[in-house]
Amino acid sequence: YYCGLMYVPENYDEPDGKQIQITYAVLKSKSLSPLPDPVVYLSGGPGGGAIQGISWYAEIFADMRLNRDVIVYDQRGTKYSSRLNSDPFKYLLNYLIKTDEDVAADYDQIQELTEDDALPGLIAEIYMSACAEGLTDSGYDLTQYNSRVSVMDLFALTNALGYDEVNLYGISYGTRLALAAMEHHPRQIRSVV
Repeated sequence: YYCGLMYVPENYDEPDGKQIQITYAVLKSKSLSPLPDPVVYLSGGPGGGAIQGISWYAEIFADMRLNRDVIVYDQRGTKYSSRLNSDPFKYLLNYLIKTDEDVAADYDQIQELTEDDALPGLIAEIYMSACAEGLTDSGYDLTQYNSRVSVMDLFALTNALGYDEVNLYGISYGTRLALAAMEHHPRQIRSVV
């Protein structure tokens, strides 16, 4: 196998603007003359990373590697591909809830006024809003972290690696990404699982 980094525009409409990193690994075929179309693994989530499980994927895809390369990568905004790390904003909000009387009072009021079955969703929305605001303030364009743009990354990667056609293997959210790829790049896809 070999691993690498590829840089792509955060916003493809601004190719000279901010660049983000896509981390990938190619699990080479065991054949001396592999088929030209690799299998590309599309992670679930969204947000699941594939790179940290590379040894596991090497085992899972061992049969496919008998005659094809297998590509695994972390999609934009995940683990090793310019991760959108919301942890600092989540920890800050927790700290404010515990230490700032006004924030704590607002939080308590939200809990009191919300029905029990709706509370987890509302709390998640509060945390996600804090994370989104923090990431935006840190310079990330969150409108560029979606399936359409991830498909652009997928084919920027496979084209850069020299593959004309690919086989997509997706799980969970990866199936949605595969559908988006089929819609936007049907001529570069041999098969989808």
